[in-house]
Order: sequence, then structure tokens, then C-alpha cells
Amino acid sequence: MAVFAGKQIILGPLFGGLVALIGGRWLDRAISGKKIDDKIEGIILLALAILSYALAESLGGNGFLAAFAAGITLGCTVRHRCGSLIDFMEEEGQILTMFAFLLFGAMLLPEGWRWRVRQRFFMRWAVFSWCGFWPSLWP
Repeated sequence: MAVFAGKQIILGPLFGGLVALIGGRWLDRAISGKKIDDKIEGIILLALAILSYALAESLGGNGFLAAFAAGITLGCTVRHRCGSLIDFMEEEGQILTMFAFLLFGAMLLPEGWRWRVRQRFFMRWAVFSWCGFWPSLWP
């Protein structure tokens, strides 16, 4: 178990940082040489995060730690500041947050549906039992 935990903690950030370091330097050179468009920078950063996650998971590391380390490394490696990149990452973050809440709600749907069916059953039972109880009180 200690070997597994060590691999997860060490290999994940190592591969994430390595992918981000190489990709960030490549991205910086491409931007300074005007070889790529501003609109594609966000997609490249997203691809680097997915690549670091996939590489770490395939080689025995933790993908979440790899993506986290890649984000930190990219923040330190990429030297230029551009508004389109920040806008893209904010919009992508909002979309992924909404998708995460959609999945969370979809996971809770069956339990909520069962609770609603039970609630309707008990409401009908209460109404019908009171309907049967009230006439018995009349003289």
C-alpha cells in the first residue's frame, strides 16, 4: 500500500509538471513567434491538462495531482499575459462546473424520484384515511 501511495503522490505531480514545462515553453515560443492564433491558446492549455492527466494515470500516478501540478507549472512557465486565454479558461471553468452539477443531479435523480413516489403515497394515504375518518365522526 505504501508503494502505491508513493507512486500516486510522486509520479502524478512529476508527470504533470514535466508535461506542463515542455508544453508551456513550446506555447511561449509559438506565441512570441506569432505561429499560432490567440483563439487556439486555450485549447492548447486544455489539451496539456488532459495530456498530463492521461500520462500520469497510464504510468501509475495520480491524474488529479498531475493536472493540478500542470496548472501551477503552466502559470509559472507561460510568460505572456493575454486576455483571450483568461476569458477562455473562465468560460470553460463555468461550463465544466455546470456539467459537474448536472452529473451530480443526475446521480441523485433516482433517489429523489423514489422519495417523491413515497411522498405521494403517504399524501394519498393521509387524504384517504382522513376522508374515511371524518364521516365516522358524524352522527
